[in-house]
Amino acid sequence: MNPEAIIPLIITSATAFYDLLTKRRDIASARQKAIGELFTIIADTLQKAVDEFKIGKIPHGACAELGHYAANLSSTLYGVLPDEKVQYYGNMLIQAHNVEMLALTLTENREMQLADLERAAGIFRGIATTIKL
Repeated sequence: MNPEAIIPLIITSATAFYDLLTKRRDIASARQKAIGELFTIIADTLQKAVDEFKIGKIPHGACAELGHYAANLSSTLYGVLPDEKVQYYGNMLIQAHNVEMLALTLTENREMQLADLERAAGIFRGIATTIKL
């Protein structure tokens, strides 16, 4: 995976799930809670990675966490969204889970890249909040 593709894949996945899920109003409340919790955890993991990068550290463990959560999208979203869409956008997130590799590409665009990663975290957090309403 090209490290420069990581953030765009995360943003694309986040935006797609936001568009798909926030339009749904017929999700059972127990499912809403599970979906909201998963997307909150994804947002927290991305934010934790950003926070680590900002203080000059590499977010060890964030890759494994993000990969694990992305792999759980299918079971959490089963029956809520079309399987092919969950697989497609979930695979994007799985491909981009290696956020530690961003250390290789955070250069002169560092602040913009970290802002984009924070934006992705915000989108996932927005999904979590909206789906619980």
